[in-house]
Amino acid sequence: MTQSSELSRSITEFLSSSSIPKVRHCDRCGTQMELITVIFHFAGKEWDIGLPVCPECEPESVGLIAHRRAS
Repeated sequence: MTQSSELSRSITEFLSSSSIPKVRHCDRCGTQMELITVIFHFAGKEWDIGLPVCPECEPESVGLIAHRRAS
């Protein structure tokens, strides 16, 4: 197996094993985390993965959340 195909397999396995984390509270400020669903495209496949963000500590993310909800 070439180094490139091994890397591709590793990335595909990682994305396939990712799951949407449970919404929890921010370790820094205690605010409830919100999830932003991010779509990853790789090797002809697509994955929707939820990334937790703190609307208090990462206010720029609040705009992304609000924009996606309005769409």
